[in-house]
Amino acid sequence: MGKGFGIAALVLAILSTLSPYGVNFAVIWIGMICAIVAALNGDRGLTIASIVIAGAGLLLFAPLTLGVILSGGGRGDYGYFFLAFGPVAAAVIALVVDAMRRSTQESAPASRGRPGGGDDLRKMGGG
Repeated sequence: MGKGFGIAALVLAILSTLSPYGVNFAVIWIGMICAIVAALNGDRGLTIASIVIAGAGLLLFAPLTLGVILSGGGRGDYGYFFLAFGPVAAAVIALVVDAMRRSTQESAPASRGRPGGGDDLRKMGGG
């Protein structure tokens, strides 16, 4: 499931670099939601690629979007900045959460919450 959402996020990140102003926000939001689901399901490679492509698409390939974001919409309102980069930041946070979850699972004992560490049957001669 994570691989499918990762592929969808990557495709949508590529499409966001080619879409016009306004549409790219919606495409990035949908793509980064897919990237978050992929990251939380353990797919790191496609998630990182989609984050990089979506971020680069906002910064490099969409000069009108970047101009509106950095000018604050002409009013000093930076809601556009959070509208554009919020989903990218959320996907990065999802990667960090998944990495922390994996590190705690690797350091946890093999008992998986069972009392006695799962060796009870071997100690009693039953396994």
